[in-house]
Amino acid sequence: MVKFGLFYLFSDFGNITQERIFSEVLEEIDFGEKLGFDSVWLPEHHSSVYGTLGNPMTFAAAVSQRTKRMLIDTVVMVPPFQHPLRLAEDAALVDALSGGRLLLGIGRGYQAPEFEVFGIPQNASRAMFLESLDIMIKAWTEDTFSYDGNFWKIKNASVYPKPVQKPHPPIYWAAISPATYEVAGLRGFPILRGPNFTSISSVEEAYAGYTARLRENGHDPDQLDLPFSLKVYVAPTDAEAKAEMHHALWFYHTLAKFATRGAGPADPGGVRAVSSRPVVPGRPHRGPAVGCRRGLGIRDCFRVTGAGHRAAPFLLEPHPHQPLDALVQDRGVGAREGDEVHGPVRPGGNARAPGGAGENLAPGFPDAKATLIAQQENLLQGCSDYLQTRFCTTWRD
Repeated sequence: MVKFGLFYLFSDFGNITQERIFSEVLEEIDFGEKLGFDSVWLPEHHSSVYGTLGNPMTFAAAVSQRTKRMLIDTVVMVPPFQHPLRLAEDAALVDALSGGRLLLGIGRGYQAPEFEVFGIPQNASRAMFLESLDIMIKAWTEDTFSYDGNFWKIKNASVYPKPVQKPHPPIYWAAISPATYEVAGLRGFPILRGPNFTSISSVEEAYAGYTARLRENGHDPDQLDLPFSLKVYVAPTDAEAKAEMHHALWFYHTLAKFATRGAGPADPGGVRAVSSRPVVPGRPHRGPAVGCRRGLGIRDCFRVTGAGHRAAPFLLEPHPHQPLDALVQDRGVGAREGDEVHGPVRPGGNARAPGGAGENLAPGFPDAKATLIAQQENLLQGCSDYLQTRFCTTWRD
């Protein structure tokens, strides 16, 4: 059975205060646990309104004290940006605070401007990632250890607390490039993947190679938890979904062309020139599943990419911070068992917070469709400005 989680980027392209972003996400996580969502996914990003969560571990500690059941996933921590001993300490603490609910997703990073900010050569990211991973495992499993690496020198270190989960929290590798699929398969690590920056067919092909490497090295892929990330937006009809989410789809498709291109400035004129390809309801071709409940094609997507355990729907919203209860009630996420996207809600789909009959989780929010009409062009311009500033004009080789 596929389990569903919630993925948050903490983006802000409008006039929303930082306090509101974080407080609302915490409220949605509270409500998500009551609805039966399996997990929450927290990414690390820096110096960017695209993702304003610089340290997911800090936020994960807060989540651990508000939830009792949901798994807490980092997707991902970027080891090249921090000392491995500090990351090992933070992860162990969150695992202890949550009672052993941490799933540690790690990746080597993909946005060139972030490496620029930290003064770290991006071409060293893979070697730094692997060295950091070795150090963290030693920190969790050995009382005292030393390590003589190319990037970190450690002498007689002991890390406390130790994780609740033994020998350590489950570790997942973010996989975009074929080389990462290959190395993860050789070493037997589960992967985090999704068609966010590549096509469905590319993910399918890479996953086939990954499972082959697993089996060659004595690992059974059917015994691994293999999460899958997919952007999801649900509306009453396919046409409404595509129309309402045009600006968001344009942004993510355009971001995919710039964010993973490596070092060097992009052509500023290219941002406006790139537009989203049409989204075909029923077979999401590149990232999002957009449409009505029965037209999303999520099961087909899972089938061709080997996803069968855990999914993190990235819930695209028509305007910033539409409350989760409105999404569940108005768009039919989890409306009935057997629909393409499903999860427990109250009978009749009348999803409300537990504060009393008819009480919304976050009262006072504007109507989603009216806000969309008023803000869509401003949001689109904000996304365009972000892409040009982030990838075209503020950094150089």
